[in-house]
Amino acid sequence: ESYRGVGDFRPFEAQPANLIRFYGNQVWHYTVLNETDTTRVSLDFRVIREHQWSPATFSIFQLGGHYSVMTPTGIMPHASHEMRSLRERYQSMPCPTRTR
Repeated sequence: ESYRGVGDFRPFEAQPANLIRFYGNQVWHYTVLNETDTTRVSLDFRVIREHQWSPATFSIFQLGGHYSVMTPTGIMPHASHEMRSLRERYQSMPCPTRTR
C-alpha cells in the first residue's frame, strides 16, 4: 500500500543485489509464493528506541525474545542479569517453558 488502508497493492520490483526498504509496520503488505528457481531473501529489522519502551511496547513481542537489546559492546545476552532486570521493569517476562 502507498498509505495505510488505501489497498493499492503492487509488487516491489528490484534487480539482483538491490535492497528495498519500506515501513511495513505502517501499511498492510504480503508476499506471494515464489515459483521461480531463484531464492528470495527477506530480512526484517525492527528497531524501538529506548525512550519509546513501555510495558505496552513489549506486550505482544517479548523483550529478549522477539526483540534483542543492542548495547555499545553488542547484543545483551538473554540470560544476563541486565536482561532480567529490563524484563521485570517493562513487564516483559517470557512465557514459562513446558516440561515433559
